[in-house]
Amino acid sequence: MTTTTVPAPALLTDPITRWAAAQPDVPCVSYQDQNYTWAQWAERLQRVSGALRLLGIVGGNRVATIDMNNLATVEVTNGAAAIGAAHVIVNFRLFGDQLAYVLADSAPRVVFVGADVRAAYDAIADRVPSVEKVIVLGGGDDEFQDWVAAGEPEPTGSDVTPDHVCLVMYSSGTTGFPKGVELTHHNMNVHSAVNNEYFRLAPGEVSLAAMPLLHVGGTSYIALGMHHGASTVMLREVLPGPLLGAIVGGVTRLFLVPAVVAQVLAAGEQAIGAFSKLEVFAYGASPMPLPMLQKALASWPEMDFVQVYGMTETGGVITSLSPLAHRDPEHPERLTSAGEVVAGGQVRVVDPATGEDCAVGQVGALWFHTPQLMKGYLGKPEACAQAW
Repeated sequence: MTTTTVPAPALLTDPITRWAAAQPDVPCVSYQDQNYTWAQWAERLQRVSGALRLLGIVGGNRVATIDMNNLATVEVTNGAAAIGAAHVIVNFRLFGDQLAYVLADSAPRVVFVGADVRAAYDAIADRVPSVEKVIVLGGGDDEFQDWVAAGEPEPTGSDVTPDHVCLVMYSSGTTGFPKGVELTHHNMNVHSAVNNEYFRLAPGEVSLAAMPLLHVGGTSYIALGMHHGASTVMLREVLPGPLLGAIVGGVTRLFLVPAVVAQVLAAGEQAIGAFSKLEVFAYGASPMPLPMLQKALASWPEMDFVQVYGMTETGGVITSLSPLAHRDPEHPERLTSAGEVVAGGQVRVVDPATGEDCAVGQVGALWFHTPQLMKGYLGKPEACAQAW
């Protein structure tokens, strides 16, 4: 298969515009009963931009989404980005003080809230004075579809630059309150450009997006597919039926946590056989036990396995273990490694107390330098200085 070279885009939505012109009638994304070609998707995102404009959203503003995986979240990310605004994707599992803190800290003007978590938001709504409008997603009170339909298509703002923040994702770290990681158009586009060597996403390929969008792994993976012109099938959550149904339906690539592999292997020959239709299986967010990985490699001998390691501050993946390394009989020890740093990145292993490089074989902290690096922590310059 020959991958397509994509010109370096400046803004997050530039690849969508390009593919809408190059393959307008090809399926772009599907989610439940929603299906869009590239041309339809580009037009719909412009309507989201227009609808945000009608609410007074301008460059530098923030809007937030609180829900399980929902295509509306992806629409808001791109629609807001095209006019210079930033999208705060909130963990839908938060409630009470935690939810109130994240929303008060990010100060969105508009909140899109899933019907399933509306009660949690309503309980703290009076503690988020920045919110001017609440739009319900899903359920019997869904307001999103009519809201989008009322928007007039709005072209990408001429004043939007690659350095505009397009995403704010909260990373709790190890101590204190969570921090809002500011990711720019440039961060996300660089991530998509350098992380496709092993995923091999391209026109004609179908990618399954099932990781939670509240996690940078889920959001950056969808952006990766759209950057390179692949079609995307998106799931609200990882359930056996929809997962295997999507694979049988033509998905060729996916990215999941290792626990899903254990479930597939335990489900028996039928599930293992269905999974074999995949060409690329990427896993990350937690280690895969070596015996499980060895069993998976034996069960799917033709499949390319990719392990990824990353963090919110780098926009997603920062190291990858290649398919070749997974099946290298000369170096079986590499199966317990998270791989090599991605193109354009640098890594050091240092003594965290001194900042000095560790000797080979010593345990240390990983320090990364990369163009994917976040713009900063929202409203926390001291934390930024410490991280850098």
